[in-house]
Amino acid sequence: MHVGFVNASVVPPQLACLPLRDDAFMLCVPAAHPLASSAVAEVAQLSQERFVMFSRDVSPANYDNVIAIFSRAGIHPRIVHAARQWLTIVAMVAQGLGVAIVPRSLARSRLDGVCFVPLGGPPVTAPAVMVWNPAHATAIVECFLAEARQVIQR
Repeated sequence: MHVGFVNASVVPPQLACLPLRDDAFMLCVPAAHPLASSAVAEVAQLSQERFVMFSRDVSPANYDNVIAIFSRAGIHPRIVHAARQWLTIVAMVAQGLGVAIVPRSLARSRLDGVCFVPLGGPPVTAPAVMVWNPAHATAIVECFLAEARQVIQR
């Protein structure tokens, strides 16, 4: 892997990064869930839900970002499953294993069996960055980075 996309505000010092647009969090629910057709979901409505979360040992930043959303609403989430990747979380929600709070960009994954519902209140975002190791950057990576910078500037 030469370039990665992560939800973090701090990256290891050996990596270079390019900040991207922050990604707002949304509620991800099974398609048959009562909130699936809601225009907006308030975090307070989620106090009795079972949650699929990002595993804290894999990415403390992702886990802490979501826990902070619950903390602000005075909710102690009932976490029933932890996963290592956002797409795995969405797939687990599709299987009815719980609900999740995930970055909005996952709505583009088009997985069947889930709905994404905006959260009410002030937007809460996940910082997003593109990372790479400059010590291992090839000509192709440099070309990709130049193109990415142009796209971001637009």
